[in-house]
Amino acid sequence: MINRLFIIYIAFTFPSVALAGGIQMEIPGSFHPTGYGARSKGMGSAFTGLCDDATAVSHNPAGLIQLRRPEFSIVYRYTNRYETITHFNHTKKHPAHDKDLDYFSFTYPFRSNDMDMGFTVAYQHLYEFQRHWHFTYKQDDPPFQETHQMAYDQTGRLTALGFSFCIGLTPRLSFGVTLNIWDDDLTDNQWYQSYRYDTIELYQGELYDEDIMLRDEQYAISGLNANLGILWEFHPGWRLGIVIKTPFHADLEYQKIVQRVDQNMNPIGEATIENIKNNTLAIPMSFGIGVSYRMSESLLFTTDLYQTLWDDFWIQTNNESKISPVLGQPLDESHIKSAIQVRMGMEYLYADKQKGYAVPIRLGGYYDPVPWEYDSQDYWGITFGSGIEILKYQQLSLDIAYEYRWGEKPVSRHPLVTHYSEKSRSHQFYASLTVYLM
Repeated sequence: MINRLFIIYIAFTFPSVALAGGIQMEIPGSFHPTGYGARSKGMGSAFTGLCDDATAVSHNPAGLIQLRRPEFSIVYRYTNRYETITHFNHTKKHPAHDKDLDYFSFTYPFRSNDMDMGFTVAYQHLYEFQRHWHFTYKQDDPPFQETHQMAYDQTGRLTALGFSFCIGLTPRLSFGVTLNIWDDDLTDNQWYQSYRYDTIELYQGELYDEDIMLRDEQYAISGLNANLGILWEFHPGWRLGIVIKTPFHADLEYQKIVQRVDQNMNPIGEATIENIKNNTLAIPMSFGIGVSYRMSESLLFTTDLYQTLWDDFWIQTNNESKISPVLGQPLDESHIKSAIQVRMGMEYLYADKQKGYAVPIRLGGYYDPVPWEYDSQDYWGITFGSGIEILKYQQLSLDIAYEYRWGEKPVSRHPLVTHYSEKSRSHQFYASLTVYLM
């Protein structure tokens, strides 16, 4: 028979990365929260050098100077992801779905001392943790038969309240800053991981023994960081944008409960409860540069480069050694490197001024590497978008976008999770509504 202790060991370390103090962190989607809005998504999120709507809060707050009227913006997102996991020669596709409010903001532009200024407050959905993996292993050793079932579910999100201010330093140069407040008391900043491991043992076809182990974990973070941005129209039709997202050390709280139960889910023995509050999660610095070119009134092109310093991404518990969250190695032994995104997009605007509306057509694509041991893993994406803007009254605009993202991680060299590889395919749909006031 399979060594049950070995299987339990694998079940309760798989599929997560084991971090300091048993803490684990997984981000199924992109590690790079580049920004929000169906308009930017339709252009591959290459928006740093354009940023002419309220989602500039997360892309490049200097772009908020282009807003001339107060406005409300709301963005809704639906994600449909499939992860094909190979582990110990078993391959299975695992779906995960998520839908949520992605962004909400209010912007108020004004003029003071002969200078254009603006203020925005925004809710931002930064990371989502939806993941659902279920595996079954069978072993025959007559007269015994064993079935091992492992279920792993992860839910939750990280969000922030953003307070932005921008100022026009000259008619062609603006500066903006966003202060992001990550606080679970203000917005949802928690994620959950639950594990269930069942062993069913038959003897000559009859139930001989059944063992069920449950493990539930809950995490919450809080912290502060800032986005600093510049937008410069260096030539008619050409704009250059630069954004820096500052690093920060977040406070991370953690609770783990392990319980053995019977077939009717009644507890067997005492549950093991662990609470740890003295944790630090270091989010690294990232920065980007973008250029946009408006070829005509109807046609524009954008491109972005964006880098994150993943070698400064770590977690520390109770002043123990720092651990890299990517593969669970000690930070001084980790070979995680910085990763650079490349994003490109275009927009063509068909306007019928007599009928009072405009319809955009947007296309985009990107290379979005995921940090991994020794080298980043290649992930790619393509995007499409459209919408409608009411020109006659200039009161609202509606945008929609679709994003397809794919990539693959190779066999992991992590000592706790051997022979583990992952293929990911995701479909995301965005809808944005902007209402202009006054």
